This record gives sequence, structure tokens and C-alpha cells, in this order.
Amino acid sequence: MHRSRKVVDGKRSLLIESISWTGVVAVLAAYGLSGFGVLGHGSLWYLLLNLYGGVVLMVGSYLKRDWEPAVINAVWFAVALIGIIQFVLSLISIG
Repeated sequence: MHRSRKVVDGKRSLLIESISWTGVVAVLAAYGLSGFGVLGHGSLWYLLLNLYGGVVLMVGSYLKRDWEPAVINAVWFAVALIGIIQFVLSLISIG
């Protein structure tokens, strides 16, 4: 039987799943804290949570050969990275 996804087994699979869940928590925390007004969309913590979540979920999806989530999380990561670069540049121009 042909499988389109690479099967990752054993301890490695558990490690990937555990780390991936921390990415889910980071993205949901950013979304929730932003929705309740605790973090602004341009705040460094919001951007860092999204950056971490995006990269962790992207890598986890890639390792499982699950391409759709890998692509969307690559974009999520890129948007957060651009936001962080803009944040840092704005601090440099102020200082």
C-alpha cells in the first residue's frame, strides 16, 4: 500500500507532536490576548508568539509531510518575521 505521508514513529513522533502543540498554544495565546486587548497586533510579544508558533508548526507539518499546514504556517512565520523587522526598524529610527 502506498502512503503519501512519511510516517514518523516512536519517540521522534512524540517529540514532534509535543513541540507542535507548544506552537498551537503560542498562536492561540497571541490571538486570544490580542482579542481581549492585552496585546496589540504590533506588539513585540504578539509578533514573537506568532513567529514561534508559525515556525514550530511549519517544521512539524513538514516532518510529517503534511503540506497544506506547512505552507500556511510558512506564510504565518513570514508575516510575523516581517512584523518583527518593521518593529526593530521603528525602534532604530526613533533612537
